[in-house]
This record gives sequence, C-alpha cells and structure tokens, in this order.
Amino acid sequence: MISPTDKIHLQRCIELAEEALAAGDEPFGSLLVGASGEVLREDRNRIAGVTRPVTLSLPWLVGPLIT
Repeated sequence: MISPTDKIHLQRCIELAEEALAAGDEPFGSLLVGASGEVLREDRNRIAGVTRPVTLSLPWLVGPLIT
C-alpha cells in the first residue's frame, strides 16, 4: 500500500520528470528518501548537451551522505 508520504514523493518525481521534458531531456525524476521520510537528494535527467541521466547522477550525490 502507498502511504500519503509516498504519494507526495511520487508527485515530486513526476514534477521533476516534467521539468526534464520541458528542458528537452527524457522525462525521468528521482528522489533519495531517508528512513524517516525526508528527501535527502533529488534530481532529474539532464541529457541535453551532456549525457547525465539521473540514474548516474543521483549515486554521485549520495556519496557524501554515506562517507
């Protein structure tokens, strides 16, 4: 079952995907959410001009959180 907090996070992913699409990128958004539900990092695809899909950028952003 999806909680109200999950729905908020999913909506933010959709907003990020819409931002990516408006910028000419593939429509993907991603959040990294902590155990207590706080958003630790967020990003969207940024392909236009430079190859940087969100699936590669988010792990780079997480590094400082786990070291």
